[in-house]
Amino acid sequence: MNSDAAQLPALVRLAATDPRTGRFRAVEEVVQPGQALDHFDALTDDLGGYLEVRGRDDDYPVITVSTLHGYCAVHWFSGQQDVSLLDGDGSLDGSASVELPIFEERAAFTGEHVVSRDRARVVLDEFLVQPSARPTVGWTVL
Repeated sequence: MNSDAAQLPALVRLAATDPRTGRFRAVEEVVQPGQALDHFDALTDDLGGYLEVRGRDDDYPVITVSTLHGYCAVHWFSGQQDVSLLDGDGSLDGSASVELPIFEERAAFTGEHVVSRDRARVVLDEFLVQPSARPTVGWTVL
């Protein structure tokens, strides 16, 4: 893994879909940042899943990633009522939609807010490198 996050000593809290069972585990685990990326990588295109990552000692910010069939939606929570959704990268036509997992449910996202797994991984990695700053640009405040 060539990730800056894997080299950071800071720990994060992770709640995520179990890649073996496909069930969401709401109990947060304290993990190394690289382990959060590994967990994302373990969520296969066919099974998909959902994960939430936050700093070990902070409730916010939180980044969430929903993924299925190579498509992802990324939310950024800077506070309880402050939510942004990452703008789409063209991997899905803006007028098309796809259902992605959130916890144990599915939610529809249009191409305006759907990104590739590669793009979602880059944004997740940026968060793990500097969790106090919103990663990259191109967010829609909800």
